[in-house]
Amino acid sequence: MGQGSIKPYLVPGPAGLGLLRFFVRNRKMATQEWSDDIVMVDLADDPDFSDEIASLTERMEQEAKSIVLNFTDMKFLNSSNISRLLKLRKVLIDKDCRLLLCEIPIQIWGVFLLTGLDSLFDVAEDTASALAALQIK
Repeated sequence: MGQGSIKPYLVPGPAGLGLLRFFVRNRKMATQEWSDDIVMVDLADDPDFSDEIASLTERMEQEAKSIVLNFTDMKFLNSSNISRLLKLRKVLIDKDCRLLLCEIPIQIWGVFLLTGLDSLFDVAEDTASALAALQIK
């Protein structure tokens, strides 16, 4: 998907109705304010990953919002990426917010299993499940 493309999301809405949301994707990684207290981020490989997670971590140090990280477009995860994810997790825990990871490709899930990260992070199968889990609290 190229720069400036439009990407639809079907997400759970009030009373179980699905809402189709669109936003313009200006970079390889897109951030969407899904609600007043939830941010949804579509991750991409480096260098965008490192910059976006660092920016997101900095932002979450100032405000308290739960985050859904969508790994669909990720191809690899390196030690620097893992370090940034752990720092973001710590910031969110300190703010009493949640971090949910979703749509993790098998090669990335293997890294989570080998490193034990699967026991540290909350994981949902897809974006809709992650958003629903955050709304239920």
